[in-house]
Amino acid sequence: MRVPLRCIAAATAAAALTGVVAIVAVATILVAPTARAAIVEEVHRVPVAVTDATEQPVRHDVVVTLLRDTARERSPILVLSHGRGPERTTMGRARFPLASRFFVEHGWLVVMPTRIGYGETGGPDVETRNRDCAHAEFERGFATAADETRQVLDWVATRQDVDPTRIVAVGQSYGGAATLALAARNPPGLLAAVNFSGGSGGDLAHHPTRPCNPERVGAAYEGYGRTTRVPELWLYAENDQLWGDAIPKDWFARYRLGGAPATFVETPSVGDDGHLLFNRGGTLWHDEVLRFLEAHGKAIASPSAAAR
Repeated sequence: MRVPLRCIAAATAAAALTGVVAIVAVATILVAPTARAAIVEEVHRVPVAVTDATEQPVRHDVVVTLLRDTARERSPILVLSHGRGPERTTMGRARFPLASRFFVEHGWLVVMPTRIGYGETGGPDVETRNRDCAHAEFERGFATAADETRQVLDWVATRQDVDPTRIVAVGQSYGGAATLALAARNPPGLLAAVNFSGGSGGDLAHHPTRPCNPERVGAAYEGYGRTTRVPELWLYAENDQLWGDAIPKDWFARYRLGGAPATFVETPSVGDDGHLLFNRGGTLWHDEVLRFLEAHGKAIASPSAAAR
């Protein structure tokens, strides 16, 4: 049964922590139903060093939004990776307010990096090498996004309020593909991964349901399937307007050639565009994701006091 999201009053407080690695720019306290529990949002800047899609080194600070429940002394980590769209440079920072609160209310400390080239993080576009649709390349960009995510995880793992041996990676759209790239490396502590509508090359305005060069994405996924050891859940809506209905199933079939443990779930339609499954289709995936995580033992966290 789906756990309902609760109406939580909001108050804002400023906070600053000095340190070499990160600075808390903003702390927002979302007051929970009990006097002791509160959901707190923090904003940090974390330095990362990556090789971009053209093989050039890039160093940049990444804006990281963190959501946690003060009722928990130590929480497992769930990292959420955002997608890539025409609003890339104006998106602000990744927050996923409904989804992130859902996961916090089920016990996780949620980490949401805004990658280099996006929103408040700014900087160059490190994920794209060839913008020609017919010759689009993706694997290097997926790897760069995974590199950023891994370094943010290394940073958050040093906190006293997390359990770095219990990590779940979740990604949406381009972030779903980046999550697959991360899981293929089997980083320490990663217990499971969830891919929502993952892929690249889509263009809703010019060629809906016909992404650029899906063969290249499939080849990347096939490679990931040869090395991934953690269980994965893939979720796509039947009316995804970027990938269509058949292409995600082809991608999954190629991924499974390597024997990686994974489950594919096609959900019913989500409004006019199922690509918005993660942000707008929570009632379609909440139970599915919780069942998947519960099936893999330590990946699930106990509901927090803020959710009761």
